[in-house]
Amino acid sequence: MLELYHNAASTCSQKVRMILARPAFAVAVTEWLPEPILALFRAGGEAVWPEVEPLTRSGD
Repeated sequence: MLELYHNAASTCSQKVRMILARPAFAVAVTEWLPEPILALFRAGGEAVWPEVEPLTRSGD
């Protein structure tokens, strides 16, 4: 079961990197949002990153 989780986590991480790398991502997600909202999202993400980051590891 643990192997299944690691495979899924690795696949998910790869997909997220691919999505973020697409030129359309910036246009669709970030360029249309006002800077104060982006700052709020960024601050919230940075606040929880220590808890989230370990979950992003593929188990290597």
